Amino acid sequence: MTVHASAGEIEVTDEVALPGAARMSLAAAMTPVAEGARLESLGAGPAGMKDYLLTPDGAAPVVLRYRGRIDGGGTDIFDMPRAVVDEQGVFLDASSGWYPLFRTDAVTFDLAVTLPDGWTPVGQGRTQTVADNRFRITASKPQEDIYLLAGPYVSYVREHRERTIAVHLLQPDPELAERYLAVIGGYLDFYEKLIGPYAYKQFAVVENRWQTGYGMPAFTLLGARVLRLPFLLKTSLPHEILHNWFGNGVYIDASHGNWSEGLTAYLADYLIAEAAGEGDVSRRRLLTRYSDFAAGGRDFPVASFRSRHDDASQAVGYDKVQLLIHGLRGLVGDEAFVEGVRRFYRGHLFRRADFMDFLRAFEGDGFDAESFFSAWVERPGAPQIGLSDASVEATENGCRLTIVLTQDQDDAPFPVRLPLYVTLDGESVARRELLSMEAAEGGFYFDYPSCPLRVDLDPAFESFRALSPLERPSTLGRLFGAPRQWLVMPDEAPADVREAWVELAEAWGQRYGNVSVVGDSRLDEIPGDEAVWLLGWGNHGLERWGARFEGQGQRLTSTGAAVGDDIYDATSHAVVLLDPDNARSPLGFIGAGELTVIRRLAAKLTHYGSFGRMAFELPGLANLRRDNLQLASSPLSRDFTGQAPVLRLPETVPLANAAGVA
Repeated sequence: MTVHASAGEIEVTDEVALPGAARMSLAAAMTPVAEGARLESLGAGPAGMKDYLLTPDGAAPVVLRYRGRIDGGGTDIFDMPRAVVDEQGVFLDASSGWYPLFRTDAVTFDLAVTLPDGWTPVGQGRTQTVADNRFRITASKPQEDIYLLAGPYVSYVREHRERTIAVHLLQPDPELAERYLAVIGGYLDFYEKLIGPYAYKQFAVVENRWQTGYGMPAFTLLGARVLRLPFLLKTSLPHEILHNWFGNGVYIDASHGNWSEGLTAYLADYLIAEAAGEGDVSRRRLLTRYSDFAAGGRDFPVASFRSRHDDASQAVGYDKVQLLIHGLRGLVGDEAFVEGVRRFYRGHLFRRADFMDFLRAFEGDGFDAESFFSAWVERPGAPQIGLSDASVEATENGCRLTIVLTQDQDDAPFPVRLPLYVTLDGESVARRELLSMEAAEGGFYFDYPSCPLRVDLDPAFESFRALSPLERPSTLGRLFGAPRQWLVMPDEAPADVREAWVELAEAWGQRYGNVSVVGDSRLDEIPGDEAVWLLGWGNHGLERWGARFEGQGQRLTSTGAAVGDDIYDATSHAVVLLDPDNARSPLGFIGAGELTVIRRLAAKLTHYGSFGRMAFELPGLANLRRDNLQLASSPLSRDFTGQAPVLRLPETVPLANAAGVA
């Protein structure tokens, strides 16, 4: 294959081994010629392609020759073209039809490619330099796609345990490259110990001119701005590396739901949080996102999840699946869970696997994959748990605790397992009881040598369930995910500022699909039980609802805001505040008044959905505050003393420690 970058073309000679006649798709711009076979056109194929029937003359390999431009038609969610061949670089994958696509699950390949002088290729196979601008890329394990990236990269390469790790940048930046090279090998080692051998000979971080965040076999494609985010080394990077085990190692059969994204997020994002002692914080965030965007009849079965396309699909396919996997781990125990993950990887490497294949890897010791699948994967919704009664009575030998739980969702009960923590008089750490219930109501009692001071049902958010409003802190996500969010415009603001607020409303409406707009002179049109945003410092809605922002140290006027001792005046700050009382319908305020600031906040705030208040310094919007409001007492807790005894939970062991790989 030769890349003619200045012409935007590729020239290909392809030798294909076929067992017999086969249907083939190729980019429509190509006019293939076959040697050793009969080639019949079948007309238009998938988008941008043509279909052919290729019938070999005999047992010898067939040779195909073609040259032409690859249609980059359409863009992805990052505005990146489907395919690229130009003087700045090359990006090709199966969807562009740059190589013949046959009706087969996976292929091996041996690619010889000639590139412009000074260019470097990147792919999932083993790469060898044949001459200054000629390379050979070989993949001996079955691949679902053949990727080819190339460009005038500045490459930083290192050997790590008989594997090559690399960073390919668009401009020289040795310090940035070193930050990535310093951690890539450690992540590869960690996941090899946790799951099994890494399946590829190399891993590369590749800088992209579009702001992408993609994980491909043996490399990740990251946009220039994305690549430089300081937190990426501990978040997205391990996630994309882990996809080489799940997604690009074990391939996804999504016919019963895409298991890969949730599993990868759990073993990367969640395990890192758990190892840092923030497992409960992470689980609450996942449950909050699910409750904000998918609960209340807005979700769908995990079995129907294919890929993320909005916040609701992310809440189901990423967040809910992580919580279900956490529940699975609790059912079988850490040791059996790790062995099940390893068994699944060993048994399905370079093969497609569906959700049932994943669950069957954990069968044994009472775990039934089909029952779990039907209860949690095939069925939408979540249990809504209530603590309807908790009482203590003295007995001859101590005290008896009686607990009554309910499932309050409209549909049938789920088979739930819930941890109950009981703080006893004279004991500093709460005892843990595990409650199982498959009915709409269940009663439980426990006898103790001393009397309970308090009880807390699932305070660390260990079980998948829909959170009650009193368990969900006031966050931007509560407004973004509401059935409707009203955006109250400042009617008396300058025209350009009003236009910026309209642009924000249009962008949020396109993303969340629940936005209604009203001017601050027509507040009576807003229903009293729906989410409301007040936009701008001079918004007349503050006269009506401003007092609701008071509390937890917050104070708000038309000229500024304060949180505790920190003062944020309107002339040099932008702020976001929420009503701290999460028992009421959500109310938010965005304090901003300049065109450019509002436009930047429109995109920026969608990434802050798990926070409850923010402050930014003008003009650059440097983040001065980003925190959460405190919750009132949980409806799933009872204090039998009236003196608010402290809850101390037993220590837990992170999965990485339990598996001996930390």
